[in-house]
Amino acid sequence: MRTLTSLSLRMRLALFFALIGGGGAAAIILGSWAGFSRLPDQSPSGALVLAALVSIIGLWALTLWVAMRFDQHVAQPIDHLSSELRLRAEGINQGEIDVSPGQYLGALGPAMADTNRVLREMREGLNAEIAACTKELDHAVDVLADILSTLPTGVVACTSDHRISHLNGPALHLLADEGPVGLDRDVTTLIDPAALEEARNSLLEFGAPPSVTFKATTRGTHRTLYMRIALLNTGSKEGAYVLALPEASALETRAPIVHDVGLHSRATEGLAARSFVVFDSETTGLDPAGGDDLVQLSGVRIVNGRQVVGDVFDTFIDPGRRIPPASTKIHKITDDMVVGAPNAADAVAAFHAWCGDAVLVAHNAAFDMAFLHRSAPAAGCTFDHDVVDTVHLSALAFPHESDHRLDTLMERLGVSWDEGDRHTALGDSKMTAEVLLKLLTLLERDGITELAHIADAQGSFKDITRAQSAYVN
Repeated sequence: MRTLTSLSLRMRLALFFALIGGGGAAAIILGSWAGFSRLPDQSPSGALVLAALVSIIGLWALTLWVAMRFDQHVAQPIDHLSSELRLRAEGINQGEIDVSPGQYLGALGPAMADTNRVLREMREGLNAEIAACTKELDHAVDVLADILSTLPTGVVACTSDHRISHLNGPALHLLADEGPVGLDRDVTTLIDPAALEEARNSLLEFGAPPSVTFKATTRGTHRTLYMRIALLNTGSKEGAYVLALPEASALETRAPIVHDVGLHSRATEGLAARSFVVFDSETTGLDPAGGDDLVQLSGVRIVNGRQVVGDVFDTFIDPGRRIPPASTKIHKITDDMVVGAPNAADAVAAFHAWCGDAVLVAHNAAFDMAFLHRSAPAAGCTFDHDVVDTVHLSALAFPHESDHRLDTLMERLGVSWDEGDRHTALGDSKMTAEVLLKLLTLLERDGITELAHIADAQGSFKDITRAQSAYVN
Protein backbone atom coordinates (compact mmCIF):
# COMPACT_ATOMS: atom_id res chain seq x y z
CA MET A 1 0.00 0.00 0.00
CA ARG A 2 1.37 3.40 -1.00
CA THR A 3 1.98 5.99 1.75
CA LEU A 4 1.04 9.64 1.40
CA THR A 5 4.69 10.66 1.10
CA SER A 6 5.10 8.42 -1.94
CA LEU A 7 2.31 10.09 -3.92
CA SER A 8 3.25 12.45 -6.72
CA LEU A 9 2.66 16.20 -6.37
CA ARG A 10 -0.09 16.05 -9.00
CA MET A 11 -1.86 13.26 -7.09
CA ARG A 12 -1.60 15.20 -3.81
CA LEU A 13 -3.08 18.34 -5.43
CA ALA A 14 -5.87 16.22 -6.88
CA LEU A 15 -6.57 14.85 -3.40
CA PHE A 16 -6.87 18.37 -2.01
CA PHE A 17 -9.52 19.25 -4.59
CA ALA A 18 -11.23 15.91 -4.14
CA LEU A 19 -11.38 16.57 -0.41
CA ILE A 20 -12.94 19.98 -1.01
CA GLY A 21 -15.52 18.49 -3.41
CA GLY A 22 -16.34 15.49 -1.27
CA GLY A 23 -16.34 17.46 1.93
CA GLY A 24 -18.53 20.13 0.35
CA ALA A 25 -21.05 17.52 -0.71
CA ALA A 26 -20.99 16.06 2.81
CA ALA A 27 -21.58 19.54 4.27
CA ILE A 28 -24.59 20.08 2.00
CA ILE A 29 -26.02 16.66 2.90
CA LEU A 30 -25.50 17.34 6.60
CA GLY A 31 -27.10 20.75 6.30
CA SER A 32 -30.06 19.35 4.40
CA TRP A 33 -30.55 16.60 6.97
CA ALA A 34 -30.33 19.12 9.83
CA GLY A 35 -32.86 21.40 8.19
CA PHE A 36 -35.44 18.87 7.03
CA SER A 37 -35.26 16.93 10.30
CA ARG A 38 -36.78 20.04 11.91
CA LEU A 39 -39.69 20.33 9.47
CA PRO A 40 -42.34 19.06 11.93
CA ASP A 41 -41.28 21.78 14.36
CA GLN A 42 -40.82 24.76 12.02
CA SER A 43 -41.87 26.19 8.67
CA PRO A 44 -40.27 25.00 5.41
CA SER A 45 -38.52 28.35 5.00
CA GLY A 46 -36.94 28.05 8.45
CA ALA A 47 -35.76 24.54 7.64
CA LEU A 48 -34.17 25.79 4.41
CA VAL A 49 -32.39 28.62 6.24
CA LEU A 50 -31.03 26.17 8.83
CA ALA A 51 -29.86 23.83 6.07
CA ALA A 52 -28.11 26.70 4.29
CA LEU A 53 -26.39 27.92 7.47
CA VAL A 54 -25.13 24.46 8.41
CA SER A 55 -23.87 23.91 4.83
CA ILE A 56 -22.11 27.30 4.67
CA ILE A 57 -20.43 26.86 8.06
CA GLY A 58 -19.37 23.34 7.11
CA LEU A 59 -17.98 24.48 3.74
CA TRP A 60 -15.98 27.34 5.31
CA ALA A 61 -14.63 25.12 8.07
CA LEU A 62 -13.57 22.52 5.52
CA THR A 63 -12.02 25.14 3.24
CA LEU A 64 -10.04 26.63 6.12
CA TRP A 65 -8.78 23.21 7.22
CA VAL A 66 -7.76 22.25 3.66
CA ALA A 67 -6.05 25.65 3.17
CA MET A 68 -4.02 25.15 6.36
CA ARG A 69 -2.98 21.65 5.27
CA PHE A 70 -2.13 22.95 1.78
CA ASP A 71 0.02 25.74 3.25
CA GLN A 72 1.77 23.32 5.62
CA HIS A 73 2.45 20.50 3.16
CA VAL A 74 2.75 22.34 -0.18
CA ALA A 75 3.16 26.13 -0.07
CA GLN A 76 5.67 26.40 2.79
CA PRO A 77 7.85 23.50 1.57
CA ILE A 78 7.93 24.95 -1.96
CA ASP A 79 9.00 28.34 -0.55
CA HIS A 80 11.69 26.61 1.53
CA LEU A 81 13.04 24.50 -1.33
CA SER A 82 13.04 27.38 -3.82
CA SER A 83 14.92 29.57 -1.34
CA GLU A 84 17.44 26.78 -0.69
CA LEU A 85 17.95 26.22 -4.42
CA ARG A 86 18.41 29.93 -5.04
CA LEU A 87 21.12 30.12 -2.36
CA ARG A 88 22.95 27.29 -4.13
CA ALA A 89 22.46 28.82 -7.57
CA GLU A 90 23.93 32.11 -6.35
CA GLY A 91 26.88 30.25 -4.80
CA ILE A 92 26.04 31.57 -1.32
CA ASN A 93 25.56 28.16 0.27
CA GLN A 94 27.40 25.17 -1.19
CA GLY A 95 25.92 22.50 1.10
CA GLU A 96 23.34 19.82 0.35
CA ILE A 97 19.70 20.87 0.22
CA ASP A 98 17.58 19.65 3.11
CA VAL A 99 14.61 18.17 1.24
CA SER A 100 12.85 16.77 4.33
CA PRO A 101 10.33 19.68 4.48
CA GLY A 102 9.23 18.64 0.98
CA GLN A 103 8.45 15.04 1.85
CA TYR A 104 4.89 15.44 0.53
CA LEU A 105 5.93 17.07 -2.75
CA GLY A 106 6.70 13.87 -4.60
CA ALA A 107 9.74 14.06 -6.91
CA LEU A 108 10.21 17.84 -6.53
CA GLY A 109 12.57 17.63 -3.52
CA PRO A 110 14.86 14.92 -4.95
CA ALA A 111 14.92 16.74 -8.31
CA MET A 112 16.11 19.91 -6.59
CA ALA A 113 18.77 17.95 -4.70
CA ASP A 114 20.01 16.45 -7.98
CA THR A 115 20.05 19.90 -9.60
CA ASN A 116 22.08 21.23 -6.70
CA ARG A 117 24.64 18.45 -7.07
CA VAL A 118 25.06 19.25 -10.76
CA LEU A 119 25.42 22.98 -10.02
CA ARG A 120 28.02 22.29 -7.35
CA GLU A 121 30.07 20.07 -9.65
CA MET A 122 29.95 22.69 -12.42
CA ARG A 123 30.90 25.47 -10.01
CA GLU A 124 33.80 23.47 -8.59
CA GLY A 125 35.14 22.94 -12.10
CA LEU A 126 34.74 26.62 -12.97
CA ASN A 127 36.37 27.72 -9.72
CA ALA A 128 39.33 25.46 -10.44
CA GLU A 129 39.78 27.07 -13.86
CA ILE A 130 39.51 30.59 -12.40
CA ALA A 131 42.01 29.72 -9.65
CA ALA A 132 44.47 28.46 -12.24
CA CYS A 133 44.06 31.59 -14.38
CA THR A 134 44.51 34.02 -11.48
CA LYS A 135 47.35 32.21 -9.73
CA GLU A 136 50.02 33.99 -11.73
CA LEU A 137 48.39 37.39 -11.17
CA ASP A 138 48.09 36.76 -7.43
CA HIS A 139 51.76 35.82 -7.33
CA ALA A 140 52.72 39.05 -9.06
CA VAL A 141 50.66 41.07 -6.59
CA ASP A 142 52.24 39.24 -3.65
CA VAL A 143 55.72 39.90 -5.01
CA LEU A 144 54.97 43.60 -5.43
CA ALA A 145 53.47 43.77 -1.95
CA ASP A 146 56.54 42.05 -0.50
CA ILE A 147 58.84 44.52 -2.25
CA LEU A 148 56.87 47.49 -0.98
CA SER A 149 56.84 46.10 2.55
CA THR A 150 60.65 46.10 2.62
CA LEU A 151 61.01 49.75 1.62
CA PRO A 152 62.08 52.06 4.43
CA THR A 153 60.00 54.81 2.87
CA GLY A 154 56.36 55.02 3.84
CA VAL A 155 54.05 54.49 0.84
CA VAL A 156 50.37 55.47 0.78
CA ALA A 157 48.24 55.08 -2.36
CA CYS A 158 44.92 56.92 -2.53
CA THR A 159 41.91 57.06 -4.81
CA SER A 160 40.78 60.27 -6.47
CA ASP A 161 38.54 61.03 -3.46
CA HIS A 162 41.45 60.57 -0.99
CA ARG A 163 40.47 57.09 0.22
CA ILE A 164 43.49 54.96 1.18
CA SER A 165 43.94 51.91 -1.08
CA HIS A 166 47.46 50.87 0.00
CA LEU A 167 49.65 51.23 3.08
CA ASN A 168 53.02 49.69 3.80
CA GLY A 169 54.56 49.13 7.24
CA PRO A 170 56.53 52.36 7.55
CA ALA A 171 53.46 54.40 6.56
CA LEU A 172 51.38 52.64 9.17
CA HIS A 173 53.99 53.47 11.80
CA LEU A 174 54.48 57.09 10.77
CA LEU A 175 50.75 57.86 10.71
CA ALA A 176 49.57 55.73 13.64
CA ASP A 177 49.52 58.67 16.07
CA GLU A 178 47.58 60.94 13.72
CA GLY A 179 44.30 59.02 13.87
CA PRO A 180 42.78 55.73 12.73
CA VAL A 181 44.76 54.42 9.75
CA GLY A 182 43.52 51.75 7.35
CA LEU A 183 41.94 50.84 4.05
CA ASP A 184 39.29 53.17 2.65
CA ARG A 185 39.87 55.82 5.31
CA ASP A 186 40.16 59.44 4.26
CA VAL A 187 43.85 60.38 4.25
CA THR A 188 42.91 64.04 4.79
CA THR A 189 41.91 63.11 8.37
CA LEU A 190 45.62 62.36 8.93
CA ILE A 191 47.41 65.16 7.07
CA ASP A 192 46.61 68.76 6.15
CA PRO A 193 44.13 68.59 3.23
CA ALA A 194 44.97 72.08 1.93
CA ALA A 195 48.65 71.30 1.38
CA LEU A 196 47.81 67.93 -0.16
CA GLU A 197 45.25 69.39 -2.56
CA GLU A 198 47.60 72.16 -3.61
CA ALA A 199 50.33 69.65 -4.45
CA ARG A 200 47.97 67.33 -6.31
CA ASN A 201 46.33 70.15 -8.24
CA SER A 202 49.73 71.36 -9.40
CA LEU A 203 50.35 67.94 -10.98
CA LEU A 204 46.84 67.74 -12.44
CA GLU A 205 47.12 71.23 -13.93
CA PHE A 206 50.64 71.18 -15.33
CA GLY A 207 51.35 67.46 -15.76
CA ALA A 208 55.10 67.84 -15.18
CA PRO A 209 57.24 67.16 -13.28
CA PRO A 210 55.98 63.62 -12.62
CA SER A 211 56.10 64.23 -8.85
CA VAL A 212 56.53 67.09 -6.41
CA THR A 213 57.64 67.41 -2.80
CA PHE A 214 55.43 69.34 -0.42
CA LYS A 215 55.24 70.12 3.28
CA ALA A 216 52.18 69.13 5.29
CA THR A 217 51.17 69.25 8.93
CA THR A 218 49.72 66.11 10.47
CA ARG A 219 46.25 66.34 12.03
CA GLY A 220 46.88 64.43 15.26
CA THR A 221 50.34 65.38 16.58
CA HIS A 222 50.78 68.50 14.39
CA ARG A 223 54.15 67.34 13.10
CA THR A 224 55.61 68.74 9.91
CA LEU A 225 56.35 66.08 7.30
CA TYR A 226 57.98 66.47 3.91
CA MET A 227 56.42 64.01 1.45
CA ARG A 228 56.38 63.40 -2.27
CA ILE A 229 53.25 63.01 -4.37
CA ALA A 230 52.87 61.42 -7.81
CA LEU A 231 49.74 60.73 -9.85
CA LEU A 232 48.61 57.18 -10.55
CA ASN A 233 47.24 55.98 -13.86
CA THR A 234 44.65 53.54 -12.51
CA GLY A 235 42.23 53.68 -15.42
CA SER A 236 39.65 55.23 -13.12
CA LYS A 237 38.69 58.79 -12.30
CA GLU A 238 41.56 61.25 -12.72
CA GLY A 239 43.34 62.26 -9.55
CA ALA A 240 44.42 59.00 -7.88
CA TYR A 241 47.87 59.40 -6.36
CA VAL A 242 50.63 57.89 -4.25
CA LEU A 243 52.44 59.54 -1.37
CA ALA A 244 56.03 58.79 -0.36
CA LEU A 245 56.60 59.58 3.32
CA PRO A 246 59.91 59.94 5.20
CA GLU A 247 61.93 56.82 5.91
CA ALA A 248 61.28 54.74 9.01
CA SER A 249 63.64 52.54 10.98
CA ALA A 250 64.59 49.07 9.78
CA LEU A 251 62.41 47.48 12.47
CA GLU A 252 59.33 48.98 10.85
CA THR A 253 60.04 48.02 7.25
CA ARG A 254 58.69 44.48 7.70
CA ALA A 255 55.40 45.54 9.24
CA PRO A 256 52.33 44.11 7.46
CA ILE A 257 50.84 46.04 4.58
CA VAL A 258 47.22 46.47 3.56
CA HIS A 259 46.07 47.04 0.02
CA ASP A 260 43.07 46.73 -2.26
CA VAL A 261 43.59 47.80 -5.85
CA GLY A 262 39.87 47.30 -6.47
CA LEU A 263 39.14 50.55 -4.63
CA HIS A 264 40.32 52.45 -7.70
CA SER A 265 37.69 50.89 -9.96
CA ARG A 266 34.75 50.37 -7.64
CA ALA A 267 31.40 52.02 -8.15
CA THR A 268 31.04 55.59 -6.94
CA GLU A 269 27.45 55.16 -5.75
CA GLY A 270 25.39 52.59 -3.92
CA LEU A 271 26.42 49.90 -1.51
CA ALA A 272 29.64 49.10 -3.41
CA ALA A 273 30.96 52.56 -2.55
CA ARG A 274 30.43 52.23 1.19
CA SER A 275 32.60 50.82 3.93
CA PHE A 276 30.90 48.87 6.71
CA VAL A 277 31.85 48.39 10.34
CA VAL A 278 30.20 45.23 11.62
CA PHE A 279 30.20 45.26 15.41
CA ASP A 280 28.89 43.49 18.46
CA SER A 281 28.87 44.08 22.19
CA GLU A 282 28.70 41.97 25.32
CA THR A 283 27.00 43.46 28.37
CA THR A 284 26.09 42.92 32.00
CA GLY A 285 22.45 42.44 30.98
CA LEU A 286 19.74 43.25 28.46
CA ASP A 287 18.51 46.63 29.73
CA PRO A 288 20.67 49.66 28.86
CA ALA A 289 18.02 52.00 30.25
CA GLY A 290 17.92 50.06 33.50
CA GLY A 291 21.61 50.34 34.34
CA ASP A 292 23.25 47.51 32.39
CA ASP A 293 26.70 48.30 30.95
CA LEU A 294 29.13 47.22 28.26
CA VAL A 295 31.83 44.67 29.11
CA GLN A 296 33.21 44.13 25.59
CA LEU A 297 33.01 46.01 22.29
CA SER A 298 34.40 44.69 19.01
CA GLY A 299 34.14 45.37 15.31
CA VAL A 300 35.52 44.39 11.91
CA ARG A 301 35.72 46.46 8.75
CA ILE A 302 34.37 45.56 5.31
CA VAL A 303 35.85 47.42 2.34
CA ASN A 304 35.04 46.72 -1.30
CA GLY A 305 33.09 43.59 -0.41
CA ARG A 306 35.74 41.94 1.80
CA GLN A 307 36.68 41.88 5.46
CA VAL A 308 39.93 43.80 5.98
CA VAL A 309 42.36 41.43 7.66
CA GLY A 310 43.91 42.97 10.76
CA ASP A 311 41.72 46.09 10.83
CA VAL A 312 39.69 45.20 13.91
CA PHE A 313 38.53 46.89 17.10
CA ASP A 314 38.40 44.73 20.20
CA THR A 315 38.45 45.74 23.85
CA PHE A 316 37.15 44.61 27.20
CA ILE A 317 35.36 47.31 29.19
CA ASP A 318 35.26 47.74 32.95
CA PRO A 319 31.58 48.33 33.80
CA GLY A 320 32.44 49.59 37.28
CA ARG A 321 30.23 46.94 38.83
CA ARG A 322 30.07 43.18 39.25
CA ILE A 323 29.21 41.16 36.15
CA PRO A 324 26.15 39.00 36.95
CA PRO A 325 26.83 35.23 36.83
CA ALA A 326 23.91 34.78 34.43
CA SER A 327 25.62 37.09 31.92
CA THR A 328 29.03 35.48 32.42
CA LYS A 329 27.44 32.12 31.65
CA ILE A 330 26.59 33.42 28.17
CA HIS A 331 29.65 35.45 27.14
CA LYS A 332 32.25 33.88 29.52
CA ILE A 333 33.57 37.33 30.60
CA THR A 334 34.44 37.48 34.29
CA ASP A 335 35.25 40.36 36.65
CA ASP A 336 38.95 39.46 36.56
CA MET A 337 39.04 39.77 32.76
CA VAL A 338 37.95 43.44 32.80
CA VAL A 339 40.38 44.61 35.48
CA GLY A 340 42.45 47.45 34.01
CA ALA A 341 40.21 47.74 30.93
CA PRO A 342 38.96 51.19 29.84
CA ASN A 343 35.62 52.45 31.06
CA ALA A 344 32.65 52.63 28.70
CA ALA A 345 33.16 56.30 27.79
CA ASP A 346 36.80 55.84 26.77
CA ALA A 347 36.11 52.63 24.87
CA VAL A 348 33.15 54.13 23.00
CA ALA A 349 35.16 57.25 22.12
CA ALA A 350 37.94 55.07 20.68
CA PHE A 351 35.38 52.99 18.79
CA HIS A 352 33.75 56.11 17.35
CA ALA A 353 37.11 57.36 16.06
CA TRP A 354 37.93 53.93 14.62
CA CYS A 355 34.58 53.71 12.78
CA GLY A 356 35.08 56.94 10.86
CA ASP A 357 32.25 57.46 8.37
CA ALA A 358 31.52 53.78 7.81
CA VAL A 359 28.02 52.32 7.86
CA LEU A 360 27.41 50.55 11.18
CA VAL A 361 26.04 47.01 11.02
CA ALA A 362 24.89 44.70 13.82
CA HIS A 363 22.53 41.80 14.37
CA ASN A 364 19.59 43.24 16.28
CA ALA A 365 21.27 46.63 15.94
CA ALA A 366 18.81 48.50 18.16
CA PHE A 367 20.17 46.64 21.20
CA ASP A 368 23.85 47.43 20.54
CA MET A 369 23.18 50.99 19.40
CA ALA A 370 21.29 51.68 22.64
CA PHE A 371 24.48 51.02 24.62
CA LEU A 372 26.56 53.20 22.27
CA HIS A 373 24.09 56.07 22.52
CA ARG A 374 24.04 55.75 26.29
CA SER A 375 27.82 56.21 26.56
CA ALA A 376 28.17 58.72 23.70
CA PRO A 377 27.63 61.93 25.74
CA ALA A 378 30.34 60.98 28.25
CA ALA A 379 32.56 59.96 25.32
CA GLY A 380 32.10 63.36 23.68
CA CYS A 381 30.77 61.93 20.41
CA THR A 382 27.55 61.31 18.52
CA PHE A 383 26.65 58.20 16.55
CA ASP A 384 24.81 59.70 13.60
CA HIS A 385 25.99 56.99 11.21
CA ASP A 386 23.80 55.03 8.84
CA VAL A 387 22.86 51.79 10.62
CA VAL A 388 21.97 48.45 9.04
CA ASP A 389 20.36 45.58 10.96
CA THR A 390 21.01 42.09 9.59
CA VAL A 391 17.74 40.91 11.20
CA HIS A 392 15.88 43.23 8.85
CA LEU A 393 18.04 42.25 5.88
CA SER A 394 17.20 38.61 6.58
CA ALA A 395 13.48 39.40 6.69
CA LEU A 396 13.86 41.17 3.35
CA ALA A 397 15.81 38.32 1.75
CA PHE A 398 13.68 35.53 3.28
CA PRO A 399 10.16 36.94 3.69
CA HIS A 400 8.65 33.46 4.08
CA GLU A 401 10.86 32.58 7.05
CA SER A 402 9.99 33.45 10.65
CA ASP A 403 13.34 32.64 12.30
CA HIS A 404 16.06 35.27 11.81
CA ARG A 405 18.41 34.38 14.67
CA LEU A 406 22.12 34.61 13.92
CA ASP A 407 22.67 30.86 14.31
CA THR A 408 19.80 30.14 11.92
CA LEU A 409 21.09 32.66 9.39
CA MET A 410 24.60 31.23 9.44
CA GLU A 411 23.24 27.75 8.81
CA ARG A 412 20.90 28.99 6.09
CA LEU A 413 23.67 30.90 4.31
CA GLY A 414 26.38 28.29 4.75
CA VAL A 415 28.55 30.33 7.13
CA SER A 416 30.78 28.11 9.27
CA TRP A 417 31.81 29.05 12.79
CA ASP A 418 33.70 27.84 15.81
CA GLU A 419 31.49 27.34 18.86
CA GLY A 420 34.25 28.87 20.98
CA ASP A 421 33.85 32.18 19.12
CA ARG A 422 30.08 32.31 19.50
CA HIS A 423 28.84 34.90 22.01
CA THR A 424 32.16 36.73 21.98
CA ALA A 425 31.97 40.26 20.62
CA LEU A 426 34.78 39.79 18.08
CA GLY A 427 33.64 36.32 17.04
CA ASP A 428 30.05 37.42 16.52
CA SER A 429 31.25 40.50 14.60
CA LYS A 430 33.17 38.32 12.14
CA MET A 431 30.24 35.93 11.73
CA THR A 432 27.77 38.77 11.21
CA ALA A 433 30.12 40.28 8.62
CA GLU A 434 30.03 37.05 6.61
CA VAL A 435 26.25 36.98 6.92
CA LEU A 436 26.05 40.61 5.77
CA LEU A 437 28.13 40.00 2.63
CA LYS A 438 25.97 37.06 1.60
CA LEU A 439 22.72 38.90 2.31
CA LEU A 440 23.88 41.92 0.30
CA THR A 441 24.68 39.62 -2.65
CA LEU A 442 21.15 38.21 -2.52
CA LEU A 443 19.49 41.60 -2.15
CA GLU A 444 21.56 43.27 -4.84
CA ARG A 445 20.26 40.77 -7.37
CA ASP A 446 16.75 41.70 -6.28
CA GLY A 447 17.47 45.33 -7.14
CA ILE A 448 18.26 46.50 -3.61
CA THR A 449 21.49 48.39 -4.27
CA GLU A 450 21.19 51.57 -2.21
CA LEU A 451 21.23 52.31 1.50
CA ALA A 452 17.94 54.12 0.99
CA HIS A 453 16.33 50.85 -0.12
CA ILE A 454 17.55 49.14 3.04
CA ALA A 455 16.43 52.06 5.22
CA ASP A 456 12.92 51.86 3.77
CA ALA A 457 12.82 48.12 4.39
CA GLN A 458 14.06 48.48 7.96
CA GLY A 459 11.25 50.90 8.67
CA SER A 460 8.80 48.17 7.65
CA PHE A 461 10.38 45.48 9.82
CA LYS A 462 10.49 47.13 13.25
CA ASP A 463 8.13 44.55 14.72
CA ILE A 464 10.55 41.74 13.81
CA THR A 465 13.27 43.14 16.05
CA ARG A 466 10.76 43.79 18.82
CA ALA A 467 9.38 40.25 18.61
CA GLN A 468 12.75 38.52 18.44
CA SER A 469 14.86 40.80 20.63
CA ALA A 470 14.91 38.29 23.46
CA TYR A 471 16.47 35.51 21.44
CA VAL A 472 17.57 36.89 18.07
CA ASN A 473 21.31 36.64 18.79
